[in-house]
Amino acid sequence: MTVRLNDHGLDLEGRRLPLISGSIHYWRHLAKDWPQLLERVKSLGFDIICTYIPWGVHEAGPGTFDFGELDPSKDVGRFLDLAAQAGLLAIVRPGPHINAELPYFGFPARVIENPNCLARNARGGFVILPIPPRAFPVVSYASDEFWRELEGWFGALAPLLRPRLYPSGPVVGVQLDNEMSYFFRTSAYDQDYHPDARAKWLAFLKTKYGDLHKAADIYNARQLPDETPLPDDFRAQTPQELLFYLDWVEFKEELLIGSFALMREMWRRHRIDGVVFSHNFPPAQAKSPLNIPRAERHVDYCGVDFYLHRYEYPALKRRLLMLGGQSRFPVSPEFASGCYLWWPPVDLADQEFTAKAAWMYGLKGINFYMLVERDSWYGSPITRTGAVRRDYWNFFERHLALLKKLQPWRLQRVAPVCLLSVREYERLEAATTAVAPFPQMAVDATVPSEDLCYEGNFGFARPIQYQHAKMLRGWEEALTRLGIPYVIGSSDLPVSRLADFQAVVCPTFEFMARQTQQTLVDYATRGGTLICGPEVPSLDECMWEHSTIGGYTGRPEEKLNCAVDVIACRAGLGRIVLIADVPLPPENALPIVTEVCRYAALEPVYPAAPPCETSLHRGPDGRRILYVINPTNEPRRAVIQLKAGRESFADLESGARFFGEEVVEIELPPAGVRILEVLG
Repeated sequence: MTVRLNDHGLDLEGRRLPLISGSIHYWRHLAKDWPQLLERVKSLGFDIICTYIPWGVHEAGPGTFDFGELDPSKDVGRFLDLAAQAGLLAIVRPGPHINAELPYFGFPARVIENPNCLARNARGGFVILPIPPRAFPVVSYASDEFWRELEGWFGALAPLLRPRLYPSGPVVGVQLDNEMSYFFRTSAYDQDYHPDARAKWLAFLKTKYGDLHKAADIYNARQLPDETPLPDDFRAQTPQELLFYLDWVEFKEELLIGSFALMREMWRRHRIDGVVFSHNFPPAQAKSPLNIPRAERHVDYCGVDFYLHRYEYPALKRRLLMLGGQSRFPVSPEFASGCYLWWPPVDLADQEFTAKAAWMYGLKGINFYMLVERDSWYGSPITRTGAVRRDYWNFFERHLALLKKLQPWRLQRVAPVCLLSVREYERLEAATTAVAPFPQMAVDATVPSEDLCYEGNFGFARPIQYQHAKMLRGWEEALTRLGIPYVIGSSDLPVSRLADFQAVVCPTFEFMARQTQQTLVDYATRGGTLICGPEVPSLDECMWEHSTIGGYTGRPEEKLNCAVDVIACRAGLGRIVLIADVPLPPENALPIVTEVCRYAALEPVYPAAPPCETSLHRGPDGRRILYVINPTNEPRRAVIQLKAGRESFADLESGARFFGEEVVEIELPPAGVRILEVLG
């Protein structure tokens, strides 16, 4: 492999390059303007560009493509050659789904008009995406005919890309698809009921259980799955009946993950390899059906897109902490630079605040979308004619200069706690949606997804689909108040990743997958502190009796002084702390979290008085960087507690110095972020 991903970005045969790029869409500009536009991008300080390559733009007819023979603006090969001449590398995004604010999201019209290629709802109808500039029926990734069509597109493009792969050319990365999420319609029972999906569903069950007879036994069903309609709504009442629906939700995750595998294999067959492969999930929480750890089995990194405003700070922070806790290399492949004309405007103040907040919460790489304006997009530093939009240009000059000083890709955010979201419980949450087919993603930034579930217990002591998320939210709020940093991980993470954390907080209820239980026990017995509850799992993912964790909770060593029962048990070299209840509402968790953190020796890290917050990062050379954020729309004075007596700080942007003993006070503007070097 010529291009690799390392801990800091791209490794180009020994040359290290941070993954900082910006988007330009070649086909939306006259070919004669390309040299000037690329020169502008380079002079602004970028070394990498990112561009879509739209199937629907290049296809002239079935099996025929225009790569500049008819329209010079479609000569993507020449565009990439010019980029190389300008000293730029490139990440290409050939879809098939690209969005890019194009009709049909970049698919050829004939594919959208082919019923065999289209997703189906539970009643057999087409699934319409109601989005400007025109609504259209979405493609099915379960359709065999669609994959045959895609093979033709990749096969036509590969000969053009192959000679331009690094080091022969500028292409250092290929993105597989774009924002893969069933076209944002993520409700469990909305799609995909394409006729070809049934065979894939049955294959999924055979892989998981061995054969369909065993699956039927586990479901306690009278009919085999191949004789049973696909789940089209939630009807379970008992734990055993839940399994059918949990498997359906997991299958929909695997349909997406399997698509990455198919695309990666297609590119290999066409000898497109030796570069970094990636994907970008849409602007949403990384919850089912989105699965970052599983996606990264087939791509080098899986990022999340961000188009948020400064007033959406809670959603921005939470998504960043999920990305940082789940991806091996946290990247935003689309980070707002300007705005789509149909969206609420993302202004320059939003861009500055959200970009700094992104580095604060652990981002390692970024692609600014868009660097160059074009139709349907405004507010970028370079206009479509190559002119400079001065305020935006100045922001990027300042920000890139800051990044050279800061080098966030070489820093590691200090976060001793991982809040672990359990996939089985996420799937139960998705399966019990009370608003199907409405996609929770549509209100992701404002309404907690667990608030849209049915509230039944389904034979358990509590409504797991609701309380699992509320337990984590309680810990989020309490740790923030205490100034103890954390990330939000996934139970799909291996124990080697969990070993990086001093403590793992994981909701545990009556059932939990055997592998998840084993991972948690392995983490604890190797020296970690596992904080769990309110139940000790006694069932596995098939609702069969199994309790790995229970083998360590029978002889408590200590009872903590809390309003609910909290016991601590020895587990090998580590400990398991069991909290016997989920405090509701989440803000009631603070006293319990405070006591558990005291027991686990989890200490604040430069805590600031609310509403200001801080985040400490360390470099391999011992360098320390402290971010201080004011997420409100009023000026604030951040009062930060110090632990090492007198300390001094230097603002990386202004050069201002701050000193303090026990506390240091720092003035922050509305929606302001200051980045300080800790001098000691």
